[in-house]
Amino acid sequence: MRILRARIHGFGRFRQREFIFGPGLNLILGPNESGKTTLQRFIRAMLYGLKKYGVSNRQKDPDYVRYQPWAGQEYGGILWYEAAGRQYRVERNLDWEHESIRLWDEVTGEELTARYPMDRRREVLFAAAQLGLSQLAFDNTVCIRQLEASELEREDLARELADRLISSGEGPEEISVRRALAAVDRRLEELGGERALTKEYGAACQRVERLERELQEWEEARQEVLDKEEQLHRVATQEEEVLRRLEGLRRQRDALRLCELRERLRRLSEAEDKLQQLRDEKALLERYRDFPAQERDRLWAIEREVSALRQQLADLQGELEHVEEELARGQERRQASSHLDPFRQEDIAALHQVCASYWSLQDQLRQSRAQLAALEEQIARLKGEEEAFSAYRPWLEDRGAAAEALQEKVLRLEAAGPGQLSGAIAAAALSLLLAAASGLSLWQSTPRAASSAPSLPPVLPFALAAGAAAAAALALSLWWKRRQNSLALARARAELATLLSRTGAKTMAEFRRGLERLREIRQAREAAEERQRQEAERLADLASRGNEKRAAALAPLRQARLLPEKEPGEAGEPEPSEELLSSFTAAVQGHLELLAGLERLCRRQAELQEKKGRLEEALRSQEKARLAILQAAGVPDREAFEVGWRSHQELLEKEKEERRQEELIREILGGETAELLSARAEELAQKAGAREGESPADPAALRRLEEEIAALKEQAQELGKKRTYLATYISTSLAQKRPGAEIRHELEHARAQLTELAQYRSALLLARELLTEVGEQMHREFAPLLSQKAGELIARLTGHRYTEVKVDNRLQLTAVDRATGRLVPLDELSRGTVDQFYFSFRLSLAEFFSSGDVHPPLLLDDSFSQYDDQRLHRALEYLVELAARRQVLLFTCHQRERDFLRSQGYPFQEIVLGSP
Repeated sequence: MRILRARIHGFGRFRQREFIFGPGLNLILGPNESGKTTLQRFIRAMLYGLKKYGVSNRQKDPDYVRYQPWAGQEYGGILWYEAAGRQYRVERNLDWEHESIRLWDEVTGEELTARYPMDRRREVLFAAAQLGLSQLAFDNTVCIRQLEASELEREDLARELADRLISSGEGPEEISVRRALAAVDRRLEELGGERALTKEYGAACQRVERLERELQEWEEARQEVLDKEEQLHRVATQEEEVLRRLEGLRRQRDALRLCELRERLRRLSEAEDKLQQLRDEKALLERYRDFPAQERDRLWAIEREVSALRQQLADLQGELEHVEEELARGQERRQASSHLDPFRQEDIAALHQVCASYWSLQDQLRQSRAQLAALEEQIARLKGEEEAFSAYRPWLEDRGAAAEALQEKVLRLEAAGPGQLSGAIAAAALSLLLAAASGLSLWQSTPRAASSAPSLPPVLPFALAAGAAAAAALALSLWWKRRQNSLALARARAELATLLSRTGAKTMAEFRRGLERLREIRQAREAAEERQRQEAERLADLASRGNEKRAAALAPLRQARLLPEKEPGEAGEPEPSEELLSSFTAAVQGHLELLAGLERLCRRQAELQEKKGRLEEALRSQEKARLAILQAAGVPDREAFEVGWRSHQELLEKEKEERRQEELIREILGGETAELLSARAEELAQKAGAREGESPADPAALRRLEEEIAALKEQAQELGKKRTYLATYISTSLAQKRPGAEIRHELEHARAQLTELAQYRSALLLARELLTEVGEQMHREFAPLLSQKAGELIARLTGHRYTEVKVDNRLQLTAVDRATGRLVPLDELSRGTVDQFYFSFRLSLAEFFSSGDVHPPLLLDDSFSQYDDQRLHRALEYLVELAARRQVLLFTCHQRERDFLRSQGYPFQEIVLGSP
């Protein structure tokens, strides 16, 4: 896996920042508080989020509050990375209330979020699936924070290591194994284990085991004595045979050594002759020693560049000629349509707008004319209706009100006639009655004797008379008034009849209706005449505006030569039509496209001419460099340069061959002289005899003989030692042991005591053995592997001061002193050495957790702050090698890492963070 790019919208002190990472080693350099740890934690947050690991619900990681944006901006960002040959982009919003995550295939644009499972924390586990590392493993292996190399979550990490082994084998049974083992341990604790000597079963088991072991040892010793006696005989026979063979092989070896010496002398002579010949040939080529052969590749490259430049110039010239032809044809077309030069794209839109306005005005003119004709018809009709009511015209104004007053008078007089007489009679009767009542009241109030007889009051006649007189006077007055009203009513009816006869109405209601109808007709006519006047004014305005729009539309059409010029005195104007508008649009757009094409051709012509100049200048420069090389070599052309180069190469080859021949001679002599080899050959020839010494040399056979002789010597020594040992063993083996019958009797008695307990514990013991084997197998899987990997790396980091490290099943580390072999607890070592051990262990864990070819990048935040220069240099050299197969992001505030990498010429990419 390789991280490509990180864009931070908001995380800690960073806001809208982007970082680009290269392959291999990346050195992120910045002072304290410049954001190194923030950038490291951002990468971790983009891969695994900011939720607490190992819980069953959604809880915030401590880093969530620590790295919330300072200014309250968006919390999150984007991370691009490459894994297993594919490029991905992960986008995260880390805000707790609006949290979101989306994973994309950067090449195809496909969203991959739904392809990965989501745990109970609502975290998408894409990083764990792609990297092969859970969040716990990532934090404890490849992600090392500042001064936290030794801070491991040991129990959880050890459990995950075991789970990793289980998942690759019998994973589902792991849970039942743990529970069953706990139950078996409880039962065995109750009964006592085999080593619990204070409990009955343990003591019985120990006794049986001791007696069985003692009996087995006695039987094995007895059988071994028998075997040893037989072996002693075979060993003595073999020793004699080996000694005979050894003597024969020594004679063969001397003969082969003689052949080998003669072959060496022959090869030495041939090598010396070949060396002299090479020196003679080299002398002939000596004049080519200073030939500039190193310029051959450059000369060849220059000639290829010259050829390429000439071809580019030829292609460029053809393209330039084509552009110039196109430009000439375009200029001819532009000359033909030069009358369209003043027009632009906005003129087309303006003409469209003017034509649309003109056509809209024409529609309004037609509507206005139709409206005006309808009003004229309505006015004529209303005038005819008004003529039918012409008799009512004099009464339209005040006289109509007078008629209404006359009608009201008639009605009032008619209502006041008979009713007033009846009222007068009633008033007279009432007066008479009141007068009588007054006289009676006065009589009753006058005193009289008790004995006097009742009689009418004396004032009653006078009261009645007064009332009668008053009633008569009232009646006369009323009669006179009635007469006057009758005369007035007659006159009013006569006037009203005369008025109605003039209009032809029979009743006042008919008069009112006629008068109201005349008033309505006149009002309607006056309103229609007003609308007629307004519509006429509107018609004149529309006609004027239409003429202006038509003139505005026809002007560009004439300028574009789509209409003939108007002759003086010529009447009438053509109408702007859709066809003329389309023709204008097509003509102007075609002309504009022609102008744009000519502009592009001119730019292309200038670009080609500029490029041609650059190519010609480059060609001259290459030709000059080529001539300089030929002149420096003292040759006229390339062929002569090739001849000189081959001669120079041949000289170098001769020198190499000369050195090889000299080395061959030294190898043949083997530190000896030719005279010494000859003397040794003569000595072996006399010892081996002429016939054996004349066989061909076979170095392979001689080596085999030497090896066989050495093996036989060693075998003879081993057989002698074995013979002595067997004799001693036979005499002392059974002398120190009890008799076998005594041991068997005691064993049978112990087994009888153990039978009852064995029946009850047999199932539990078998279960415990199987479960214990599962646990031991798990430890054998990862502990030795981790110890080996961590030991290899710590040996390199400490300069082989420490070469071994022990890892137990709880991931506790113990160093091994190379000099003494003593186990050394890490708390007895220096802080820098402890950091080296845990750094090695974390990288070993990372290798263990990584799956396939996916190697997660290392994120190291000031991990070497406790190292001295020597430790730092070893660690950096290892990181440089490690960066060849996995990406390394090294965050540091020190300059010494950069200085060392630069001084050694190691490749790395530097990213400098600003000051805090």
